[in-house]
Amino acid sequence: MSKEQLQLALWISQPILQAIIAVVVYRRRLHKDFPAFFSYTVAQIGIFAVEYPVYNWAGAQSYFYVFWISAALNVVFAHPAWCWPPSICSSEIRRRLKTIFATVSQGIFVAAPAT
Repeated sequence: MSKEQLQLALWISQPILQAIIAVVVYRRRLHKDFPAFFSYTVAQIGIFAVEYPVYNWAGAQSYFYVFWISAALNVVFAHPAWCWPPSICSSEIRRRLKTIFATVSQGIFVAAPAT
């Protein structure tokens, strides 16, 4: 297996596995019990649908922005999954997560290349 084939297999395996998980969760009606996990899983498939074509056919600068925007979306969708049910997340944990997210998002704009 060549390097390119392995890279393609790794890229493609993530949305396939997440699609299988989403279908199983939906068919067993678990999406009502775990809405944050289900939305995160579906969002990952959508993010892949945008990120992969940009990686392959757009320039490095375009991929830079798409990658960091998708990383921010991952944090937004993953945050409720970390704190589900809400009773396990204290207000201190929520405050720290907001601080981390704000710091990272500010760092993205500072580190962005000038055009």
